[in-house]
Amino acid sequence: MGTDSEEVIAQRIERAREEIALMSEYDYTIVNDEVSLAAERVKRVIEAEHFRVDRVIGRYRNMISEKKLSDK
Repeated sequence: MGTDSEEVIAQRIERAREEIALMSEYDYTIVNDEVSLAAERVKRVIEAEHFRVDRVIGRYRNMISEKKLSDK
């Protein structure tokens, strides 16, 4: 720590500004501040995506339709 030159630090800050400016283009933000935490955050995003309404609603609608057909 504390071994980067001012030039390297300035480049990192500029890159961070660019990334923050683009942040609104994405649904999720994961900062790789600590690898194990970042990996856990990625897992959580993947899990959340599996349960998005637009991904599962068709399955539930089909279940209801099939139930109605089997009741007849």
